[in-house]
Amino acid sequence: MNKTNVINIIKEKLQNLFNFYISKKYNEVISRGLPLLKKNPQLNILSNLISLSYHNLGEHDKAIFLLEKALQVNSKDTSVLNNLGLVHTSIENYEEAENYIERSLKIKPEYVAGTVNMANLKLKLNNGQEAINILEKILINNKDNYEVNFTLGNAHQQIGDFDKAKSCFNKCLDLDKTKTIADKSLS
Repeated sequence: MNKTNVINIIKEKLQNLFNFYISKKYNEVISRGLPLLKKNPQLNILSNLISLSYHNLGEHDKAIFLLEKALQVNSKDTSVLNNLGLVHTSIENYEEAENYIERSLKIKPEYVAGTVNMANLKLKLNNGQEAINILEKILINNKDNYEVNFTLGNAHQQIGDFDKAKSCFNKCLDLDKTKTIADKSLS
């Protein structure tokens, strides 16, 4: 089998795993993904997908282990660093979470997912104004990003600026009327 065929097979398997992930079939992602990862340990995208599946199942230690192993493959992988921050946030290990997310943002300052996760971390720590400051730095180039606007709305709501929060949530509804969470935030 030539290299092109192998790459296509891996792409197809990754797409299938992504579809399982989107369908919230996390055990399928793990059971089918781990053998593929064993054969292709350099595929950090696969490590991310499996670790986020573990995370969604509440198996945070396994998620952290897999992500730290992926960092050994590429210590500057912003997705891996960000996801380590996400997992640590969920287990309330906020200092470690901030460290990982900051590392991802030092490598890629305009990294939207990392910026949103950092802002959400600040919100968990009841620091809405700092979350606003963080988000406003990337809002200029991401004014039509749902997650940025939604998180910014939450931050404004936290500090009591309800007019700005309402404006952000309305922007979210303009961007995607199917996501009802912004609508619920307005009520």
